Amino acid sequence: MCSLGFWRCVVKYIHKYWWRDRRRMGSLPYNNSYKDKGHECKYLLVSCMDFRFHKYLVQSLELLLGEEHPSFDFRGVVGGSRAVLDILARRQLIKSIKLAINKHGISNLILADHADCGAYGGSSKFSNSNKEMEFHFAQLKAAKKILKRFFPDLRIILLYQDWEEFRILE
Repeated sequence: MCSLGFWRCVVKYIHKYWWRDRRRMGSLPYNNSYKDKGHECKYLLVSCMDFRFHKYLVQSLELLLGEEHPSFDFRGVVGGSRAVLDILARRQLIKSIKLAINKHGISNLILADHADCGAYGGSSKFSNSNKEMEFHFAQLKAAKKILKRFFPDLRIILLYQDWEEFRILE
């Protein structure tokens, strides 16, 4: 018998076993505010899969886009713009963009690169951070040119993220 009293023991049991087991089974309750709002969003965010930059990118989208709670689809790829420039990766990305347009009605694509990207050799490949940024700007612009051939009506926003700030190109 538990020495804490009956109800405390019940709560302790529920916390220790029931919630732990629900988490393990993949069941945690939450409230999805999009449930009854339709199936459309304005943006598709195509960004490098590097975990170091996701949190700040997503947190900053409201400020970057000038909208409160912007709705966006997310497609994590290797190297951001590199997924457009590489012919094999481009095929998959084009399919994802078409799906986002046809199923979710996106009209804007945000293509994001970041500093120290392993797909491009990391920051050590460049003599300084300005050279790295200039390189990524050129890659992003080249990727935009390619994407415009496939999606001429899509607004494409180019974004570069270093360790302290974002830079937007359009």
